[in-house]
Amino acid sequence: MFRTLNTLMRGAAARQEEALVDRFAVDLLDQKVRDCETNLRAAKATLAALISRHRTEQRQLEAVNDRLSDMTARAEEALKAGAEDLVLKAAQAIAELENERDTRQKAVESVTARVERMRDSLDRAHRRVVDLRQAAMLARATDQERKAQKRFSNTITRTSDMTEAEELVERIMGQRDPFEEDEILSEIDADLTGKTARDDLAAAGYGPKLKTSAEDVIARLKAKQDK
Repeated sequence: MFRTLNTLMRGAAARQEEALVDRFAVDLLDQKVRDCETNLRAAKATLAALISRHRTEQRQLEAVNDRLSDMTARAEEALKAGAEDLVLKAAQAIAELENERDTRQKAVESVTARVERMRDSLDRAHRRVVDLRQAAMLARATDQERKAQKRFSNTITRTSDMTEAEELVERIMGQRDPFEEDEILSEIDADLTGKTARDDLAAAGYGPKLKTSAEDVIARLKAKQDK
């Protein structure tokens, strides 16, 4: 039971971690790039120190070679002159200088190899950081585009808002136009005024009658009886 609960808890924690990484992936990527740039600067500083050491070792080796050349030349002159006691001392000094030369030569070669290896590693790391920086820029642009598309999709898919907006448009377009109503009322008034004058003229006997009166009906009935 405990193992099952432990497994479930670890699974839930892993899902939460993955969700957190997905949510802040771009921010995490930017931070990783900054960390890589910091490490790259530290590597450059280490390489600079190593190059400085290489130059120091090279100068010391050159100094030993100069002393060795000078001591060898002096020993040869002493040997020609037959100063064997001085030649012996010179030979001992030459032996020590040769041993020091060999040691410093190995040190220079070792540092030279380390400098070359570190230069290669630093060059590869620099290219990778440049690629990561460009990839981070692309990822940031892609993430912004994805978020914008998501906001756009959310806006488009809100059918209730769009339906309400369409209903408001129909309601606004369906409202009565007060200017049009005024024009219609004016037309009605003008028409009524014209009809009233016509009726008055017809009632006075000017022109044909417009309406049938009760007197007209009685006269028509009497005319039928007379026939």
